[in-house]
Amino acid sequence: MSDRIAVMLDGRVEQLADPDTIYDHPESAFVAGFIGKQNFFEGTSRDRAATVEGDGWTIRSSLAPIGAVDGRAALAAVRPEAIMVSDDQAPEGQNAVAGELASVSHLGDVIQFVVLTPGRKEIIARLPRPRAPRLEVGGRVWCSWGPDLTQVFGAEQAEIVLADPASDEAAAATG
Repeated sequence: MSDRIAVMLDGRVEQLADPDTIYDHPESAFVAGFIGKQNFFEGTSRDRAATVEGDGWTIRSSLAPIGAVDGRAALAAVRPEAIMVSDDQAPEGQNAVAGELASVSHLGDVIQFVVLTPGRKEIIARLPRPRAPRLEVGGRVWCSWGPDLTQVFGAEQAEIVLADPASDEAAAATG
């Protein structure tokens, strides 16, 4: 593996950095989604872009926003390994989104939870087996994570990062 990575979009370098920086501190929504899985929440930026409000939820970040402007469309982003899943409401000060546990997948040392919000947004959480709760599919759960694990981006790249590759392939096959 290289000690520096260049992530490009449309022939332009989005970010050039070491792998840890690319993963932990992406400089755009595209870079965030390009390296590893990312949960994106689309909404409107508030509070000097420290908050993104959406369909029945509010996501807070303590990190510096990137390209987000109050009152405009924004994306809050959190990695699956940062999300805790529980049948209890999240502690105060945490981001919390409720939903229905749609599936549980055992991936060896990691358990993946897929949670559907009332607005049918899919949230993916991946927890190491020892920290993963045993929850019933179909039950109401809470997804929670800290504001320090949330990044806020302007929504300029929303169409790219929110695209569903499966539906793009289906459209190409039928078109």
